[in-house]
Amino acid sequence: MSTVSLDTSVLAKRDLPAPEPEKVEALLERAEHRFVLSELLVVELESALRRRAAEQGSRAIHRAKVRLRIDDDLRSGFFSLHPLATDDRQFARAAGLRVTTFV
Repeated sequence: MSTVSLDTSVLAKRDLPAPEPEKVEALLERAEHRFVLSELLVVELESALRRRAAEQGSRAIHRAKVRLRIDDDLRSGFFSLHPLATDDRQFARAAGLRVTTFV
């Protein structure tokens, strides 16, 4: 089983009107992956939800529904939450990781 760290853009594509959401769903349905989210994602996703809701002419976004979906995914263990590092070396290591784009 491989560990896949998801960033805000992936979950935004799942939960906000976006092109090709089926690619995100296909990734999330792959049983060979374990998905990890950073604590920062929760803040970034909330910001994206607020920004999208404020856009003129955007469809209604149910922020509470999206938050509940993330909370349910975390409680069920579908997503694991990785705490923010307090050690700057962790950020340096993360910056050096090879990034693979799934969607």
